[in-house]
Amino acid sequence: MVEKMEEIHKEEVAKREEKYEKIIMTKNSTEPYIYFLFYQKYEPVKYQKQALLKESAYGDVGLIEKLDNIRFSNLTLQINENEKPMLIVGDGIKITEREIALHPELNQLYEIKYLNNLDTAFRILEAK
Repeated sequence: MVEKMEEIHKEEVAKREEKYEKIIMTKNSTEPYIYFLFYQKYEPVKYQKQALLKESAYGDVGLIEKLDNIRFSNLTLQINENEKPMLIVGDGIKITEREIALHPELNQLYEIKYLNNLDTAFRILEAK
């Protein structure tokens, strides 16, 4: 899973990040903000100025809901018109091909497969 997070952050989200006012990243895989900090070589001082850690039920490092224009939340594909354009990063379980078909305003930009090359690990969508 870690190598897939690297692919998401280094290669796919980072190159698209500036085009969107809002990016939604699913929180289903540990704490995804840690991957953003690491793979984007985020400046610690900049992070510490905006970090608002919420206590986690699991007693880990804490929860972050926002980092710049990236929101880490439970994913929903119900998009408000005033939130577009938006980039959405979610796992292949929550964002299925069927779900995408039900939302014509969503466009799949990229799909990341697990190492078995059969199952979808993540999908990156654009809401326009």
